[in-house]
Amino acid sequence: MASDYPKKDVIPYAGYYIETPWSKGYDELPVGNFEFFSYNRLSDNIGTDLITIEGGVQSLNSKEVESPYFTCEVGLGTPSFYHRRPVVPEEMAGENINLRLGCGVNLMGYYMYSGGSHKIGKLTTLESSTSRVSYDFQAPLKEFGTLGAVMNETKKYNYFMNDFGSDLAPMVAYLPTSNNNTDNLQWAVRSKDEQGFLFCSNYLYKKRRKAYKDVQFHIKLKNEVLQLPRKPVTIQDGAYFLWPFNMAMGEIQLKYATTQPICKLNDKKTNLWVFFEDDAIPAEYYFNKALVKKVTCANGMVKEEKHGYFVSQLKPGNNCVIEVEQTNGTVLKVLTLTEAQSDAIWKLKAKNQDYLILSESGVFMENETITAFSESNETQLLVFPNLQKATNKDGIFSEFKFKKTVNEHPVALVKYRPMEHAHWVQAKSTSGKSVIRKSMEHASMSKVKLATIRCAGSAGFNLFLNGVPLERVQNGNYFNVLLPKGQWQSHNTLQIESETSNLQFIAEVEILLENGSRLTWQTDNTWESAADNIQSVAVLGKQGTGNLPQFAWKKEDRMAYYEVKLLQPLKEDGTAQRLYISFVGDRADAFLGETLFSDYLFDGAPWVIGLDRFVDVLQGNPIVLRVEAFNTNKPEIYFEKIVDTSEIDTAQIKNIVIKPEYRFYVNLD
Repeated sequence: MASDYPKKDVIPYAGYYIETPWSKGYDELPVGNFEFFSYNRLSDNIGTDLITIEGGVQSLNSKEVESPYFTCEVGLGTPSFYHRRPVVPEEMAGENINLRLGCGVNLMGYYMYSGGSHKIGKLTTLESSTSRVSYDFQAPLKEFGTLGAVMNETKKYNYFMNDFGSDLAPMVAYLPTSNNNTDNLQWAVRSKDEQGFLFCSNYLYKKRRKAYKDVQFHIKLKNEVLQLPRKPVTIQDGAYFLWPFNMAMGEIQLKYATTQPICKLNDKKTNLWVFFEDDAIPAEYYFNKALVKKVTCANGMVKEEKHGYFVSQLKPGNNCVIEVEQTNGTVLKVLTLTEAQSDAIWKLKAKNQDYLILSESGVFMENETITAFSESNETQLLVFPNLQKATNKDGIFSEFKFKKTVNEHPVALVKYRPMEHAHWVQAKSTSGKSVIRKSMEHASMSKVKLATIRCAGSAGFNLFLNGVPLERVQNGNYFNVLLPKGQWQSHNTLQIESETSNLQFIAEVEILLENGSRLTWQTDNTWESAADNIQSVAVLGKQGTGNLPQFAWKKEDRMAYYEVKLLQPLKEDGTAQRLYISFVGDRADAFLGETLFSDYLFDGAPWVIGLDRFVDVLQGNPIVLRVEAFNTNKPEIYFEKIVDTSEIDTAQIKNIVIKPEYRFYVNLD
């Protein structure tokens, strides 16, 4: 794996010879999903008694292993934990999958492929150190149907496993013990019958890696030595890849390629193999001459040699196709895409025909129709094989462009003041003393998590809950009362007493239950004046009307409430309509009526809620958002460096918008 290969580094094992230069200056430990992984981890798994080490190479003895090496929780994303709020980068999934495959995995189990939402229990939520409802997980398919940042890499490897898994599965993983030295480049080989794949990684999460120059791999097999690439290359920081060697492509043999295979379309109509160039390593292919009549390439250089055809100087893209004509007359095509184009790849099937689609939108096949979905009203689909209905072409692809009228969903955000929905009321009294009373009941199996009373009066007063006096805390021009746990019961009477007649009073009682419910009572005409005889209080109006005092949240309250007003009804046609909320603070909860239906821990990314899932309960129920802030802008919380935390000691929603989903169709008929 370099320009210098001392004899002592030639390692024999089971008929294969893997030549390695573990000279100084090579690689460091790669890392997976917030946990360190490397190709040397084969020996850290269950079944270590089946691992053999010979000549500096460790491997599973496939003749004695009766069950496949599988995973159950390869991390594609992660939730935000309260004290750790990472944002998963796109490459994390690809690196994790690449490493596991290189170590010999044959059953790839993910956690999680699709994000979801926790159910609300009668007693509690599933709150632990994550959000109570949202379990988006930054997964490939996110909580409300959008594509996560890791989807591009995940689907590329899934397509690879679907199409090349039968070749890869019986291959034994060979891992040099030199990987234990983190100064060495991390790599592995999986091989059987002199065919195989070379896996390599120069990626370390959150850490810079040096670029390794003059790298060249020599793989000594039983009957030959393969050298790849033809000239030494530089493996940059962040690079990870898998390259094939001695791959059977129909009747011919690809000796090696410095591009990564994605998928193949091999049916009666097409014979296309799809690869992509990556990591700034030039694409090159070397085909065995046996059974090959001719090799051509319009976007590269083909050199016929004694034993094969060497293809180089390629310009990857939609028309970068190598055509290999076999001696039996069939033509095999090899498409080399750029790394960016490989991110946009989708492989679908209909009527026993494979289709390759390039699109930045999400794509799936339904009823023999290619369906794309996006929150942009414009998209482009490139489809292979060519469709007759297409009017334009882009390389080997039929091109379809779409633009729809923007679907407006206006939304307004109303910020609540303390006691926003309460009314100023007045006691009716002739005896010189005021008493205001309210009976409050709630039937719930859930316990009280937090109970708060906010109130103000025109004169001095005392508060009693179920006959027990309450302690008030002055908060500007109103009072806060935090009720001790257990003081709030299922049946409660709140009584306000004043030595002043005709007391004017305003209050809001807020109860948060452990199952996420939010119960509120506001002063209104259902409150009683009970100094002389029981009668309804007089309702004076809401705060700020006339000369009635009004209230405001202070920064030290670390709290803000908002109401989301949908200015037109949501469509009930099943179309996805998502609410995007940008806020600063610690965490936020969304309520429909009393019910918590979504929540989010601030991590710098927008909070997304799929409103179309709640169309039925949105009728007549406002969406209330409750935002909490930290008490400092430097809490002991892990945030990404790119996240602006300068305002997280303030509870505030910065922006809110509804984004509808658009769908675009290409009918195959």
